[in-house]
Amino acid sequence: MLIKKIIKRIPSLLREGILLFFTGVIICSYCSCDTSKLTLIDLLQLGDGQILLAVNNQNKNHLIVYRDGIIETWGEPSFLDDLGQIKKLTKLTESMFAVITEKNGIFLYPIKNITDTNPVIHLPVEEDALADKNIRAAYFYNYNNVRKLYVIYGTPKGSGATEILFKNGWVIDHYATLDTTSSELRSNNLIQIEIDMKGNTWFNYSRKEEKGVSRLSPKGEWVHFDRNNSELPDKFVRYLRSEGPDDGVAGDNMWFASVSGLSRLEYRPGQKDEEDREKWKLYGERETTGGIVARAMGIRELVSDAVLDLIDLHVTDKLLLMANTTGVYTFNGRSINRFIPDSSGGLNETQIRDINYRDGYVIVKTRPLAKQNQYVDSVSLLNIKKRKWIKVKLWEFDKNYPRNIYFIPYKKGIDFVALDYINSATKFAFFDY
Repeated sequence: MLIKKIIKRIPSLLREGILLFFTGVIICSYCSCDTSKLTLIDLLQLGDGQILLAVNNQNKNHLIVYRDGIIETWGEPSFLDDLGQIKKLTKLTESMFAVITEKNGIFLYPIKNITDTNPVIHLPVEEDALADKNIRAAYFYNYNNVRKLYVIYGTPKGSGATEILFKNGWVIDHYATLDTTSSELRSNNLIQIEIDMKGNTWFNYSRKEEKGVSRLSPKGEWVHFDRNNSELPDKFVRYLRSEGPDDGVAGDNMWFASVSGLSRLEYRPGQKDEEDREKWKLYGERETTGGIVARAMGIRELVSDAVLDLIDLHVTDKLLLMANTTGVYTFNGRSINRFIPDSSGGLNETQIRDINYRDGYVIVKTRPLAKQNQYVDSVSLLNIKKRKWIKVKLWEFDKNYPRNIYFIPYKKGIDFVALDYINSATKFAFFDY
């Protein structure tokens, strides 16, 4: 009772900055485990004031629901044994999420009845179902009342994609394999799928493939884009981003980020009986021999004003947010502004790892150059409206730097944060903007 009373008080204790609370202590009270070995697998926002965490403790999985100050375990040990090792949590719709496992396929669960351990449906790894146990990601498609789930795989040579068509809600109609033998995919090694506002499905390929991007229309028609028939600046497209109905940076757009910059495909409504028109725009630069040499020497940003070597891309609030290792860029459809995080000596010793956006702030994570594969050095916040940087000092909470930091929306103006360490347990926090 005392622990629950303390947990219930957490929301009222929020202050500016980070306030740690130790979920591990509560997990320990339920499962009698050593919280010094608590590590995070993944976490997911289910709704306002509700977070689902997949954690590992002493080689055992635990699913934890944090809801408005109360922490509770989800499911009995036998339920977790049926799932097997959890790999990833993915929100598909406002009412459904997926648990992706290491070997046992995908389980779909309703968000409303989160305590119900019976899945709505199980997508197994077997003949005429999922093609491979090594699942990279799942993407939900809903256009003109057609509901699909696309699954891509993380095997070295790739397994293409699996398309699952649903009918009458979440009843499976059929599975379909999309690979180089059964479809017009240019390669089986896929890294991302994106659905645009026209109901098209976009695919991009691994860096080794250099195959550009492919588009599958709702009518089943394929089109492939590369530097020969589009304004894609590079053979390898790192990120695909589609604007939602309220994003509208400059129209109905698809954005393509690569090491050579940024491209946009804008859909323009046709007049009278004309078909919709498509217009490409390049904001980066075409890959050249000089650019390749400059990039190899690490001086490309010094010899070009273009937005190059993009490592992250977000579309939000009628603004495009981009980042490369040296800066954050904002683009409103007309002009591009660059912001460099404040630090002693600039970014000579650290590089931007990725960015995200919350309530008017850009969250910027950086890592030391010498430890790119180990530690997150620090977090900085960019107030977009005021163009002001705020640095979060992680060393106030632990002597060690975390190897990764997860920010996920909790409520308006507040994020749920997980700090994942190599040699100590994961710590959890609230961040109040």
